Amino acid sequence: MFKIVQSVVICLSLISLGNISFAQKMQTVEGEVLDMVCFMAHEGKGPKHKTCAQKCVNEGAAVGLVTSDGKVYLVIENHHKKAAYQQVKKLAAEKVKITGPIYTKGGVQAIEAESVEKL
Repeated sequence: MFKIVQSVVICLSLISLGNISFAQKMQTVEGEVLDMVCFMAHEGKGPKHKTCAQKCVNEGAAVGLVTSDGKVYLVIENHHKKAAYQQVKKLAAEKVKITGPIYTKGGVQAIEAESVEKL
């Protein structure tokens, strides 16, 4: 019986390790909110592209941010603070400042929107 209890405790301990969140440093990035579909397909950005960007984002296109030096970030939602991401979506083709942790995986750089400010 002791071995069964010991095994269960070990398994539960290992499972709980999967829920550990490694804190990321908060960073702030400034740039233009993009709809990634048009930006990737035909470099759609800027004031002339605003109407299209808003339409594409509202229809579900991925949201991005391009900085003045040309770095592109995928903007992702924080599942616990959804309001910031929803605000970013409303600012397609606008200049903003987004604060949140930055992740890089498989060559893709993303910022998780914790807060956003229109510039």
